[in-house]
Amino acid sequence: MIRDGAREPSFDGIAVEGIAFSDDGRHLAYPARRGGRWCVVTDGVLGPFCEGVGFVRFGPGSAAPAYATLRKGKWVVVKDGSEGPAMDSILAGSLAFSPDGNHLAYAGTLSGSSYAVMDGLAGPGYDGIAELSFSADSQHWVYIGRTGSAVRIVGDGIEGPTHDEIQEPRLSSSGGRLAYAARDGREWHVLSDGERGPDFDAVHSLTFDPSGKSLAYVGIFGQRAAVVRDGKRGEAYDEIVTGSLIFSPDGQELAFLAMQGGRMAAVLNGSPGPWKESVSNLAFDLCHGALFYVQGEGETCRWVRNGVPGTDWTWIGQGIFGPGCRFGYIARGKDGMRVLIDGKEFPVDLAVDGSLVFSDDGKHWACLAGDPKKKKLFVIVDSPLVRRPFDWDEMAGEILRFPPGTMRLAEAADRLRRWVKAELELAIASKKSGP
Repeated sequence: MIRDGAREPSFDGIAVEGIAFSDDGRHLAYPARRGGRWCVVTDGVLGPFCEGVGFVRFGPGSAAPAYATLRKGKWVVVKDGSEGPAMDSILAGSLAFSPDGNHLAYAGTLSGSSYAVMDGLAGPGYDGIAELSFSADSQHWVYIGRTGSAVRIVGDGIEGPTHDEIQEPRLSSSGGRLAYAARDGREWHVLSDGERGPDFDAVHSLTFDPSGKSLAYVGIFGQRAAVVRDGKRGEAYDEIVTGSLIFSPDGQELAFLAMQGGRMAAVLNGSPGPWKESVSNLAFDLCHGALFYVQGEGETCRWVRNGVPGTDWTWIGQGIFGPGCRFGYIARGKDGMRVLIDGKEFPVDLAVDGSLVFSDDGKHWACLAGDPKKKKLFVIVDSPLVRRPFDWDEMAGEILRFPPGTMRLAEAADRLRRWVKAELELAIASKKSGP
């Protein structure tokens, strides 16, 4: 392994698909083999040897990876030197770190049963386990356990009632509230803190407000759909866009995208805005609480803030908000593409939507850009003229090393943004340490 020009220890083999960087790019780990034995090498230091190594993952803010190791025919997950219970297998894609990186959960199989393991302790056995996740404050966790054809929610180790099907388990940001969609027979309903909501043909988009006090979701009945907020059903529309429900930062306002008669509108607190050919990129300004969205008509689209339309473009990408009330997005006009930061335009030949990020202090920005003629990608920092190299094959390898079907599109996009963010922070650090 050659890292930044320096050679690390030599081995008979290195599992390239197992190479992992920490989120900040400062730490590196990978499986390596000497003879018939394997170990995990972290920042050049060899770990204990074993029969085999499975996944290698860094948690948020972690300087040491968690990994699966094979010993005497059993798989054991190691984190911070502590080992979990021995399993016949670790379920692909089940590994979940808490947002603060202090807790680790995963699912494994032993003697035909599946077990959820939290911080090294296994829960009850099931025929199958799905959707392991943590609350935003990292203090609570939830998953779905299946026994035969019946499923139940398990929150912090406590089993709920059985249902025919469960979808979208959600924990409030503080973890104090749990909600999920359940089907019993043909009807769907939402259970929140154990209380059952009204029956629908289908439900989706369960969303808690930032404080966790309010819950909203979409209920579908026949050919109509309506938003239910705290048990009260709103106006019905032809369709409500899946995943579009968002609360304002203070939790007082609720917005979503609705369709009616082939037209779209942003609905704020039950009142739809102008009906247009398309409406997208719905978001609340985290600084001022203003509602943003992109509306399009014909070949023209524009940002709308608090009902006031902005500059016309032919295409507008995802908007992002940064510290210090900063706002940025990528757009395309008749004369080419632009990166727009707080209204200032930076011309670029090509910029990748979804890659724009701000630094932690909000003073700098970066995004993935490229030169179409040379077919080359790079990270630009604060200006199209300041470029850092970007190896797409390396990024693709980081994503492809996850088992097929275990990484969702949103997770891959988040990984790309964090990669660009790491390049930005490294550029800032390099500038501070320079002459």
